[in-house]
Amino acid sequence: MTSSLKRTCGVCSLDERWKPSRSRLVLTTSEDGIEVDCDPGCPNAWRKEPYAGDIRAWTAKGERNDMTVVVIAGQRMILVTPVREFDFASVGPDERIVRELEGTKVVGTVVVKEDEISRCQLLSIRSADIEMSGDFA
Repeated sequence: MTSSLKRTCGVCSLDERWKPSRSRLVLTTSEDGIEVDCDPGCPNAWRKEPYAGDIRAWTAKGERNDMTVVVIAGQRMILVTPVREFDFASVGPDERIVRELEGTKVVGTVVVKEDEISRCQLLSIRSADIEMSGDFA
């Protein structure tokens, strides 16, 4: 797991404080980044130090490398960025969080059905093409 975390957001080692029995957190990697899954009895464990500081550091590295850090606390999913948290009451198994970016910074989010993602990406590309062409200047 440590090598996956290192590739994902530059995390090279986790000390004893990160053991799930102590931290009440389980870390996993996905193709998009890191997921921090909170113990249902401790949904705010990720906000405590040293975890919160480490998670924020990962978000900064992840933002530069197009990787995300998502905290899962019960039914809630929280996309954490260096300067903001995007809190979703619930994201269904057939839904995905789509990020709106300005450069590498996340400035907005929307939850969409998985089968709509390619359409959203197409709309995003068309919107960028229109902005670049100056059609709305």
